[in-house]
Amino acid sequence: MADTAGLAACGCDDPVQVKPRMSVHDAVCRAHALVTKPAEFELIELGGAGNRTLSKDLHAPAPMPFFNNSAMDGFAVRTSCFTGNGPWKLPVTGPLAAGPRPVPSVAETPVAVRIFTGAPVPEGFDAVVMQEDVGMDASHAVFMRKPVAGQNVRQQGEDISRGALLVRAGTRLGPRHIGLLAANGYCAVNAYRRPRVGVFSTGDEVIEAGQSMSVGQLFDANRPMLIRLARQAGADVTDLGIIGDTLDATTSCFARMAGKFDLIVSSGAVSVGGHDFIRPALEKAGGEVAFWQVAMKPGKPVMFGKLGDTVVAGLPGNSLAAYVGFKLFIDGMVARLSGRQDHVHLTTTPAIAGFDWNRWPGRTEYFPVRRAGTDRFGVPVIERLGRGGSASLAPLCHADGIAVVAADIDTVAAGDMLSWHELSDSD
Repeated sequence: MADTAGLAACGCDDPVQVKPRMSVHDAVCRAHALVTKPAEFELIELGGAGNRTLSKDLHAPAPMPFFNNSAMDGFAVRTSCFTGNGPWKLPVTGPLAAGPRPVPSVAETPVAVRIFTGAPVPEGFDAVVMQEDVGMDASHAVFMRKPVAGQNVRQQGEDISRGALLVRAGTRLGPRHIGLLAANGYCAVNAYRRPRVGVFSTGDEVIEAGQSMSVGQLFDANRPMLIRLARQAGADVTDLGIIGDTLDATTSCFARMAGKFDLIVSSGAVSVGGHDFIRPALEKAGGEVAFWQVAMKPGKPVMFGKLGDTVVAGLPGNSLAAYVGFKLFIDGMVARLSGRQDHVHLTTTPAIAGFDWNRWPGRTEYFPVRRAGTDRFGVPVIERLGRGGSASLAPLCHADGIAVVAADIDTVAAGDMLSWHELSDSD
């Protein structure tokens, strides 16, 4: 019980002291409900449309493939020429190669046309025999097996019919979508406007990396991290700098930014300390707090509100808590502001605990873990990293994922089934 004893000493999870708080699930739903998809869209050149969200369905203007073409280097034939028993010998004509050249008509005599991959198949020819299966006898091709109609021929429209849906509105365009659209002749698409997001940090002790440091100061880790996360999510991000620990400075910041952004994300000054001015400053600037404090660890004092049409998200100052808060809440908010149809949550998959742990229940807990092998069914076995604090990013940077322990669980034993979010290179 050493872990729980330490937590009890600090009072942060003592069930006697903890008041009922909103569950993570309810908080995610309420946060996402604060934002709506955009009404504005713009025409974007296809090459610059990566990570943009499509605002209207796009359909195939023509069948794909555009014409019958050869899937192999070989010989185009009419299967009707293969009568009786083989082998069969056909005179060879051609060749036909891919490219912008007319397709010659071929006489209605038994003949094989030398053809290369991607070349149009002459009218009336219904099969291509790959060159490895064809022998040569002087100027004749020799076929040992009777071909089948349609063999090695990519038929016009077999992949996509004219008018078929290519990409649905609300899709965030990736390389595969751009490739498909380019193949169908699209050079530009209509995409929703990227959400405008402002990010700032708070704290008199926080300074920019590269500045001279005095005793009691620390470099701002959260703002660069949150800016990158927001851009990665698809937002147009403005760096609002570092705001000092005064009510007037924080209120002034909100007042200046009202109406300029779809979403403002802050870190720090969101709890109950004497220098935590985010909530009172938001209200003094004319905004309102929608909800505050969630039954999660780290990140309990997370806050959400509105300032006119601008949504305000206040994340904790501890860096791991800020990261988890962004992945839980802000990712999905930016997705909705971008017009995406998919609901973005912190996706999790099963994992098996490779550790023993006692904890106070009451809050859903998130912590860095590393993969320590798999069980006999291939399910990952995970080990905890770090000491459980929410200030350091070092364990997260060495982690393979983030584990989740439900609020009602007080004991984890090696072999128990848990959930985890596996980190990718982009995380």
